[in-house]
Amino acid sequence: MRYSNSAMLVVMVLVAGLAAAEQPFDNYTQVPAGTEPAEWNGGPSTTAAPTRALTFWNNRAAFDAAFPGLPTEDWSGTIVAAGAILSCNPPLNSSTNDACFPTGGVLPGIEMQINNIGGGQYVVIGTGALGNAEVWVGPNTFIDDVIFNFNPAVRAAGLDVVNPMTPGQVYTVEIFGPGGSLGTTNVTDGGIGNFWGVDSTDVGGITSIVFNGAGDGSHSELTAYVTFGGTPVPVELQSFDVE
Repeated sequence: MRYSNSAMLVVMVLVAGLAAAEQPFDNYTQVPAGTEPAEWNGGPSTTAAPTRALTFWNNRAAFDAAFPGLPTEDWSGTIVAAGAILSCNPPLNSSTNDACFPTGGVLPGIEMQINNIGGGQYVVIGTGALGNAEVWVGPNTFIDDVIFNFNPAVRAAGLDVVNPMTPGQVYTVEIFGPGGSLGTTNVTDGGIGNFWGVDSTDVGGITSIVFNGAGDGSHSELTAYVTFGGTPVPVELQSFDVE
């Protein structure tokens, strides 16, 4: 049986109905702008129990109350037009000057890198491109994962973890300080975003947050409203057991 080009286009658009578990795409720049996101909204992001150095959060209001006044990178400094999807080469930081962001378009102190398994670029989903009310930024290729670096180190960081393709995916997230790993937790993404946050009482604070979707193409995370900052707890304020 033969299909006309227009009929084949209709089939492709229907397949792109994003609620399907098996993705017809490998990256966001293949997804037609205007495609409807999956209907799953999900609940709050999962968290692990607190460790000695880390406390995890799954409620933005509670996080903001505990750490008021921290800056939030909402990616609104992008030059990608509303309704458009565009990928660029990392890193993404305040010095970036490319087709996605101008110099100074990102707040100082935060950098996005990509764990390059399949492509290595970051993608900007312009407002409304996939039904989104805000700009989304993350790895373009679905099997890649996002890495956030902070310089200087921060006391706390939190963000909305978004997956408009196959929401409800669970990631391993590892938090690092100047001396190495501080611990890991699990994070669940959401179709319109699930909040996840962490703070550290470890001397030196948080220098990096690394997402790991195990190279699975359904783990196509994006990010929104990345809040970060605060001065790490100094050594003289650390708690010690006194006999």
